[in-house]
Formats: sequence, C-alpha cells, structure tokens
Amino acid sequence: MFGDKTYDKLDEISQLVEPMTWSCNDALIKAPDIVEIDFDFISNLMRINGVGTSIDRRQVFKHMINTHPERKFLEANNFLNIVNDSTYRLEFENESNTSTIDLAKKTLDGRIYFKKIKQSYTDSEMEKLMIEEIKSKISGYWRSKASSVSSKINELGETFDMVDIRKYRKAREKTEYFRHELEKQFKEYKLNIRSVDLGFRFANWLNKYICYDNNQAMKNMCLLKVMSHSGKAIYSMESEEEL
Repeated sequence: MFGDKTYDKLDEISQLVEPMTWSCNDALIKAPDIVEIDFDFISNLMRINGVGTSIDRRQVFKHMINTHPERKFLEANNFLNIVNDSTYRLEFENESNTSTIDLAKKTLDGRIYFKKIKQSYTDSEMEKLMIEEIKSKISGYWRSKASSVSSKINELGETFDMVDIRKYRKAREKTEYFRHELEKQFKEYKLNIRSVDLGFRFANWLNKYICYDNNQAMKNMCLLKVMSHSGKAIYSMESEEEL
C-alpha cells in the first residue's frame, strides 16, 4: 500500500538524480515537429463555420491525433493539454504570412503548418508548473467564514507539520499560511513529489477535501505524507480514488 512502484523501477542514476516526470511531456516528445494544415481540413472548417472562419489550434491538433500512429499514446497522456503558444507556432511558407485557398482547384497557395518550438519541458519548468497548479487550488472556498473550513485547514496543516496553523483565526489567514508553507516544503524537497501527474492529483485532493468534505481525498494525502518520511522522491502511490 505504501510502495512507489515507479521509483522502484528507476535505475540507480535516476534514483540519485530524481528527474521530474510528466505524461504530457512524454507526449510532447513523441508528437510531430510539423503539423500540416491541408486544403481538406480548411475547406471542412469553412463548410462547418463559414467562409470567415479562423484556424482553431485545438481542432487542428485533434485532427492530427486522430490520424497519428501514436494516437492512443497521445490521447492517454493528455497531449492536447499542452498545445499552446509555447509549444507550437503557426507558420506560413511565404514571407507575407498569408495563404490563398482556391476552392475550384482545391489547392492552397503556400503551406500552412504548426511548428513545434518546444521539444520538452525542463525539470524546473515542470516543477514550477506543478507547484502553481497546487497553489491555484488553495483559494476560493478555502477563505470561507464557515467554521468547518477552518477546522479542515487546521487538520491539513497539522498533517503536513505546519506548527503555526492554529495561530491564525480567520480562514483567509490560514489559507495564506498553508499555501506559503506548502510551497516551501516543495521547494525544500520535504514533500518531494517528482511526478507532475501525482502533483495534479494532490492538488485535486486538497480541493475536494476542503470544498466537498471528501474523506478519501484526506486519506490519500495522509498516505502521501507517510511516504514522504522515507526521504525518497515520490513518483506514484497506490490509492483508492475519491468519489
């Protein structure tokens, strides 16, 4: 129950280096460097949305995934979640950055394509992205004046060794203290989650416990805390998913 099967499968060097992992990053590495936008795709967009339609990046990449030999891998690893301006850039073959579509000849005057401008995320980028996602969940209802919210924040704070959590009376103050201390634990590797996917699950557990009183989420976080006592990086954990 307390094992980390992913960590156990790492070679000795990886266990020493403790690299960040993320399924979306794995998908980005396998994704094509060039995603062409052909006549058939644009004409189909025009048929559905009208002549003045713009190129929708998400539609282009959905089409690419559907025809890609690694379709199942890209879908399973949520590739669409990282298709944005920092990973792919729209480019034209000619200097005018335009392309003319000839409906009669069924041709495009010049290539249009998305070019991959980021081959992969660095460890520091993945770590920052994970921490920001976790911090984003610690907001909103966390600041509620309801006494039950303050009580649950106290429980979480004590679970993660935040000794001063009860010194703050208002939920808003507790929330800011909890967010600050949790970020500190990540940066000091006291809570050494090295999987972005697991970090995102942790973010959801935080939110579900505070906002929806989900006890299974709390159990999962307690298990994660117990695993952190080993001092090893945490990549995966067996848990009963919360409803």
